[in-house]
Amino acid sequence: GAAGAIYVYDVCRPESYLSLVNWKNELVKECGEVPGVLLANKIDLEEHRKVTHEMGEELAMRLGGLPYFETSAFTGAGVKEAFQKIAEIIYRTATQK
Repeated sequence: GAAGAIYVYDVCRPESYLSLVNWKNELVKECGEVPGVLLANKIDLEEHRKVTHEMGEELAMRLGGLPYFETSAFTGAGVKEAFQKIAEIIYRTATQK
């Protein structure tokens, strides 16, 4: 099982964005519904960006209203906030059982 999921795509690679619906379906098939967050990564590469902020927000809604964060593993932008959010969601879910 899984207590939570972090769905990540590369804003420079639309195929990674497009594959997330399938990844979520696979996770649900294996583990059932799991709380999660959606991360748009590599925002530091703005000049190469192909997946817009609006597209990310739309995907977050399509995936069940996931919290959405734009991050950069290179600069660290948004990473702490995203991990704090998934930890908060997992904790809240675990204490409600």
